[in-house]
Amino acid sequence: MSYKKDKFWIVVVVVSTWTILFIKQLIGRSYTAWDSHDLGFVNFLYFSDSLRDGYIPLWNHFIQAGTFFPSLFNVGLFMPFQTIFVFLSWVISPIYAYELMIQSIAFIGGLGAYPVFVKVVVRFIHAALNKTSSSARISF
Repeated sequence: MSYKKDKFWIVVVVVSTWTILFIKQLIGRSYTAWDSHDLGFVNFLYFSDSLRDGYIPLWNHFIQAGTFFPSLFNVGLFMPFQTIFVFLSWVISPIYAYELMIQSIAFIGGLGAYPVFVKVVVRFIHAALNKTSSSARISF
């Protein structure tokens, strides 16, 4: 089997596993039971509503006496990847758009983590077998 076919089957397995495990979330019948909805959804909704009303939210007056909005957890809302889902929330349910954003981030992270994991494991095996090659050094 060629290297490209191996990569293809790895992607097929990852996509199939992800679809099977998260089918309810992908079709909108459930949502991911992480802290992400408790912590992030209210800020996502505030950001979405603010943009729809025509202004960029730099100050959140709903928390205490007001706080700077694009800090810590909210700074991602200003990035192009998450902004796509903010605009999507204007068309479909905001909680479903937020769930699709979470699933997309988990999926992309899973696909990106696989090559890093393989590289680390191969280097560990080389180091464990005391192979002297340039790939035996563990560096990123």
